[in-house]
Amino acid sequence: MFNSYFYLNRTIYELAPFIRDKKAGEVFSQEKDVLFINAACEDMPFAHILIAANPQSPSLRIKPDHRKAKRNIVSFFPGITGKTFDNVEIAMADRIIRFSLGSERLYFFIRGRDTNIIYDNTIELQSFKKAEKTRLRELVTEAESFSYTNQIFIPDFPEFSGSGENFSSFRKEYRFITREIYHELIRRKSQQAEPYKEILKDLLEMVYHEAILTGFDKEENKKYFGPPFDYKQKTLEDSRFSENCNEALSAFTALGFRNNKKLEYKNKIEKYLYRELEKSNLKIDNLNKRVSKGSREKVYSHYGAILLANLHLLRKGLEEIKLNDYISNEEITIKLKAELSPSEQVDRYFEKGRDEKKNFEISSELLESARERHLKLVGVKNRFEAEDSLENYRETAKILHLEKDNSKVLKMEVTAKYRKYLLSDKYEILVGKDSKSNDLLTTKIARQNDYWMHARGMPGSHVVLRTDNPKETMPKNILKAAASLAAYHSKAKTAGTVPVSYTLAKFVYKRKGMPPGQVQLSKEKVLLVKPEIPADCEEIHEENL
Repeated sequence: MFNSYFYLNRTIYELAPFIRDKKAGEVFSQEKDVLFINAACEDMPFAHILIAANPQSPSLRIKPDHRKAKRNIVSFFPGITGKTFDNVEIAMADRIIRFSLGSERLYFFIRGRDTNIIYDNTIELQSFKKAEKTRLRELVTEAESFSYTNQIFIPDFPEFSGSGENFSSFRKEYRFITREIYHELIRRKSQQAEPYKEILKDLLEMVYHEAILTGFDKEENKKYFGPPFDYKQKTLEDSRFSENCNEALSAFTALGFRNNKKLEYKNKIEKYLYRELEKSNLKIDNLNKRVSKGSREKVYSHYGAILLANLHLLRKGLEEIKLNDYISNEEITIKLKAELSPSEQVDRYFEKGRDEKKNFEISSELLESARERHLKLVGVKNRFEAEDSLENYRETAKILHLEKDNSKVLKMEVTAKYRKYLLSDKYEILVGKDSKSNDLLTTKIARQNDYWMHARGMPGSHVVLRTDNPKETMPKNILKAAASLAAYHSKAKTAGTVPVSYTLAKFVYKRKGMPPGQVQLSKEKVLLVKPEIPADCEEIHEENL
């Protein structure tokens, strides 16, 4: 409604005193379909007249403090620069706005696809948007057939001959009447006996003289700009009253950005929440299955004891062996690894028992934390769905760490130097991206008791396996998984097995003069692993709950 005839008339009435006698400065565009005319004065050194020639949302307003962009500027109508505006008026029967500069004219036509700005310097016609010269001449000729005013104009409406129940037929007789005014007109007509035209004049008095209401209509899902009708005030969100068209149009424009921001938040939160809830359900199911099976610690330790008791029967090359279980007194088959020695076979099962105990404890802890996180996600989802407002969405985004925080810029710059993985939903692994980030990771980011890894004897990334509790023994399968990741991020990525050096980060040194990425280490150990990203390892790209 902001570009309806009557509000355009009010706009001209309010802006004419400011525009009149102003000297036009540079005329340019820095965004599609919008023309800026510098209209600086002593009180407002950066004031500009802003004419939006977009057919869907044409408008005219003053921007008191606009700074011209430094690039992507297109200049228009150089003949206007330095000229003085004598007047600005609107046609008394059409949406044509005319700026007078001596004998020259600048027209703003609001005509659907013909919406344009045309400059007539008495010698030639120039247009803001491309158009045929013949069409430009037709429009200017038509424009000059109207009378113009910069005062409030209320037409002498005829009495409506119909029933008023059809908006289209009503508008044929009462031109420029919007649906909002029509609905209020019908409502008032049902309550009073005055003729339509008298009620319509009262409504136009509201349009011209009362505060302008802006807001987002939740029922119609669109912005509102218009009279402060009671029924509208009840359906608007982010409503605001403005004393003039220029202020109201600024609020209306900001409302568009606000609503777009709201939709942006909503889509981002929905996408994140439903994805995380799905992942959370899957994780709980998998952990439930793992925990419900119980720990096989005693089984593996028992196998280790049986092998130890029968060590003389073991030999390298066996893939399995049948032995008597001294507890059940039954024959059982125990799987072996052909490449291991008898003592290594025994150690392997005892180690599996210790790892199984640790992994079962970790799985139980992870199940508990997964359930807690799931409940937290459900709570955030309920909060998110409870109130459809920008403030609620913004607060929800903060809870989910989706809101950008300037205080985290430095952290983001640092973390951008390496990849980040999460192994078994608990262990954090950092992987360098290049020689310089390898140095940064090893010398600045790694903590003393973190595990440091690198593919042995070949170019590759430095890998750091975080240790939250230095007193806790790192499970062997976790070390191997991290080593597989180190092998994967090396030149040996396509090999069958790769030797990976590992030690604590406090035993890794960088001597003066060493080239980027090169280090020296002590207390080195080696793991033989397959280069891969482990199945229970995922790369992290954003903050999670």
